[in-house]
Amino acid sequence: IIVRFSRGGGDGGGGGGGEAVSSATRRCASRSIDLSEYDDKTYRSRPAFAEHLGKHRQYWRDIILGVNDGLVSTFLLVAGVAGGGLPTGDILLTAVAGAVAGAVSMYAGEYVATKSQNEVLTGEIALEDHHVREYRSDELRELSDLLTLIGLPDRPPGEL
Repeated sequence: IIVRFSRGGGDGGGGGGGEAVSSATRRCASRSIDLSEYDDKTYRSRPAFAEHLGKHRQYWRDIILGVNDGLVSTFLLVAGVAGGGLPTGDILLTAVAGAVAGAVSMYAGEYVATKSQNEVLTGEIALEDHHVREYRSDELRELSDLLTLIGLPDRPPGEL
C-alpha cells in the first residue's frame, strides 16, 4: 500500500498541513478520497506481520518524563536553598532529600494511575462482554460498520 501526503504551506492560511489532513479525513469517511493527489512524500506501509512499536514503549515515556520532572524539581529546590546562603552540606542534603522525595512521589503517582487505568479497562472489557452476550446482533452490526469505515469489505454479520 502506498499513501502519499502533500506538505502544506504552513503559513496558517489555507493549504496548511492540518487543513489537508482534515479534508482528507472527511473525504476518506465519505469514500471520495484520491490518495494520488498527495505526492510530495511517499510512505510505504509496514507489512501486517511486522512487530508493533514495542510492548515497553510506555515505560520509556514514563522514564523520560520522570527524569525530566526529577531534574527540574531537584535543580529548582537546590537553587532556592543555595540562594538562601546555606552551607554546602545542607545544600547537598536538600538535593538528596528532594530527589528521594520526588522519586517516591513519582512512583506512587504512576502506581495509582496505572491501577486506575487497569480498572477502567477491566470495566470496559466487562461491559463489552455483556454487550456481546446480550446484544449480539447490534454488536456485530457495529463491528461491521467499523470494519467498513476503515475500508475492509462489507460482510454479513454472520461471517465476521
